[in-house]
Amino acid sequence: MGRPAKPYSVISGEGKSHRTAEEMRVRKAAEEAVLTGIKISEEKRVKEDPEAHDIFKRIIKLLEKIQKNDAIYEKTINRYCVMSAECMRMEIRIERLIERHQRLSELAEDAENIKDSDERIKAILNIEKQLTHIDITINTTEGKLQTKRNSLLAIEKECCMTVAAALRTIPKAAAQKPEKKLKGILSGSG
Repeated sequence: MGRPAKPYSVISGEGKSHRTAEEMRVRKAAEEAVLTGIKISEEKRVKEDPEAHDIFKRIIKLLEKIQKNDAIYEKTINRYCVMSAECMRMEIRIERLIERHQRLSELAEDAENIKDSDERIKAILNIEKQLTHIDITINTTEGKLQTKRNSLLAIEKECCMTVAAALRTIPKAAAQKPEKKLKGILSGSG
């Protein structure tokens, strides 16, 4: 698999290239054609969520650096920020459930210190019931978290949040003019 094409800004910044002026013009036009020129605006739900808002600010800074802060990505970037914040909260919840699970396990071991056997049996059954509920909750939450993570990765791949995605939108060479092809065929050289 070959190397991805360099964007126009990189090629022109290098100051040297084997590409013709026509190829450079086509490359620049192709890059500009996929942008609207309007900056991404933050949705209300992102502004109201502190974690999502922080993620949004960071991504906008990055997109501005690569000159991709464009409204064409607006819905996806806002959705990405909300989902990322949700993942962060779910990870915190899983950590808390695991801590609670450990504490309840310790309590189950200490339940033998209860003098009355009926109270001890009730305490152990109650703890086991809570442990079962926590285990089910943890497994369900981890499944939901993995689904969200997969969605986030898909968004990253689709929205120039990976190097490969950003470079896929750039054509490697200028399209050949149809009249040149036709002249070549008519003259017998093509």
